[in-house]
Amino acid sequence: MITVKKPRITQENGISTVTTEVWFDQEKKELAFWFDSTYEPYLTVDRGDGFLVELFYFAMRYHHDMTFECPISERLLFQIETCIFDANHEADADFYVPKIICQTVDEPYTPQGGAVATGCSCGVDALSSLYSMNEKNDLAGHKVNLLTYFHVGDAMYDNGKEVMDASDRPVNLVQYDNAKRFAQAAELPLLFVDTNFAYEIVMPQGKVHTYRHCGIVLFFQKLFRTYYYASSFNLDGFKVVPSVDCSFADLFTVPNFSTDNVTFYSSDATYSRVRKTQQIADYPLAQQFLNVCWTSGKNCGVCPKCARTQMTLDAFGKLEQFGAVFDLEQHRKKKAMQVGYAVYAHKKDYYYKEIYPLLKKAHKISMASRLWAVCFWLAGPVERWMRKQPPEKRKKFVDFAKKVNLRVPY
Repeated sequence: MITVKKPRITQENGISTVTTEVWFDQEKKELAFWFDSTYEPYLTVDRGDGFLVELFYFAMRYHHDMTFECPISERLLFQIETCIFDANHEADADFYVPKIICQTVDEPYTPQGGAVATGCSCGVDALSSLYSMNEKNDLAGHKVNLLTYFHVGDAMYDNGKEVMDASDRPVNLVQYDNAKRFAQAAELPLLFVDTNFAYEIVMPQGKVHTYRHCGIVLFFQKLFRTYYYASSFNLDGFKVVPSVDCSFADLFTVPNFSTDNVTFYSSDATYSRVRKTQQIADYPLAQQFLNVCWTSGKNCGVCPKCARTQMTLDAFGKLEQFGAVFDLEQHRKKKAMQVGYAVYAHKKDYYYKEIYPLLKKAHKISMASRLWAVCFWLAGPVERWMRKQPPEKRKKFVDFAKKVNLRVPY
């Protein structure tokens, strides 16, 4: 049984802290999150909505029922019990359908802050989401007027340890500095929420990141009216695979987190990653602040996310416009190798599957790249072995690959 107690709220030096006891059978954990006290009037922890979204995956995965001392919004409870629980259980019978013990409430909060928000990680998905809503959309009531950055474990190993930047700071917090500069340039306020959730409830981030982000939004239902959660996959990639990656099901899952106060959208859900990259290629803010890396606070240029983004921009003839965020000389030196990996991986990797035709059409596949593809095929067993190693050991492989100018394997 997971039991969620009533939260406690404290304030010190302009920072508000919400602390909640959560019992996992006989084990007590204290979940906490911190934010600028300016936003405390919008806090809605008198309902357990945020904790339900934060914790339901863990409950399903490890077969827990759930008890909440605070009531749950009736609409949210209905959607989770009838839609999300059922979808995950049907996709994987090992995922338990929890019993939820709580009171319910069906009245919206008034008044509301009216915020229309999206995340500000400055990755391709996030920037495309903002571009779609504020540059292409002409409906004033649906334009983004608030950005968010939630520290919930996005750059974290599966064992709960943070990925560290070369400056010995967590990658997420280095990237937050970039998000602050972006928000200032975009002339939009930025809500930052820090949490200990990923440290206290260790789960592979790929399986829970949607829930962790949307759960934070539900702690501030007096603030948000609309929240755009940037999609990772388009319609072609839709599937419910709870044991693999929650992103594939965002188009279905995200709207089901809506309440009578907040409407969630899976933004740009019809766009492929290639289309999103093309959309922001001429976006001045993207050219100045795009940050796609997970191995360091700034774009390393050689990890898979950096490599895929640079190859896509290059195929569109736009890479030179991103000299402020990528080391273009480094990319030119490794281009044949990186394209070679795309040739090797395009039949089995979702992202390279859509990049490969683009590279082919743009005549970016050289003979050297094809030779590299053969090398990657021969080295395939080694890469698969490396992927199975503990996070600290994988980090050493990444550092070694960077040092000897080889492609970072993951």
